[in-house]
Amino acid sequence: MPDPLRLTSLQIREIAEYAESVRGIGGDDVYFVAQLDDASNAVTITCEKELPAPSPLRVVIPASTASVQPLRDPVESVTILAKGMKQPDSLDDYDAVFWSESAVEKFLFPYYASKSQWEAAHVLAALAKVFYGFVPGGPAAGGAASDPIPFAVAHLPRSDYVPLEVPLDLPLAGRDVALLFRNADGSVSHRLLAEFL
Repeated sequence: MPDPLRLTSLQIREIAEYAESVRGIGGDDVYFVAQLDDASNAVTITCEKELPAPSPLRVVIPASTASVQPLRDPVESVTILAKGMKQPDSLDDYDAVFWSESAVEKFLFPYYASKSQWEAAHVLAALAKVFYGFVPGGPAAGGAASDPIPFAVAHLPRSDYVPLEVPLDLPLAGRDVALLFRNADGSVSHRLLAEFL
């Protein structure tokens, strides 16, 4: 019989953050399922509505988070229009969007410094390199950016019962943050921070 699956603190933090986003009046019963692929030794984490069967290769965490204010009117649509875009782009997939350097530095950098634990320096350097085009205070600080610079950074709430996992070749960190780039034709590209780690 294989050893039972054990989760890391980073995986547990990811589940806790997802559980914060899955809300309903009086709660919303879900099951977070961490499944070990015995062949590849990769762990996938999904959010399920039904309790799966027990297995030594699976950890199941039941969760239910109630809305704090059930009378709040839900926001039905949010868009953004940056200079050079032909039309507004939907932000409905995100629960927070930061487009100024001040907001990214005040809210996003401290959040990732706390969330990423021992990977914090690596994640913050990657975010800075993409957001500024260089790492401030680093060897090329203040230099001209050679790659496109995003016009906004958005946080994914992961609240629509989609897998917490993205392609297995992407690192755990940065899968919940998307960088928004304006393409030459005026359209928008959304890329996960994990792609830059």
